[in-house]
Amino acid sequence: MKGVIPEVYTALSTWTWAMFLIFTILAFAGVMAFGGAILATSLLPHWLGWAAIIYSAMGLVILAVTRDALPIMHHLMPLVFGIVLVLPS
Repeated sequence: MKGVIPEVYTALSTWTWAMFLIFTILAFAGVMAFGGAILATSLLPHWLGWAAIIYSAMGLVILAVTRDALPIMHHLMPLVFGIVLVLPS
């Protein structure tokens, strides 16, 4: 049966948008929580905590308005966290 899409794939493909939406909301909420944790500690500068909170809030607004978000947006702020952690203080 070459060239036939399995029925299970067709059923699962209807879930991709919902899974992306849930992942995006949880990813931005997680980065926002990291921002709050940064504000509660002195490991990273407090400006980075505020930047993470504002960045995540803006990401959620963009998601609500456009119903889409670039996948790189979920990973950009954690990348900045890592870069700031390895910079000499």
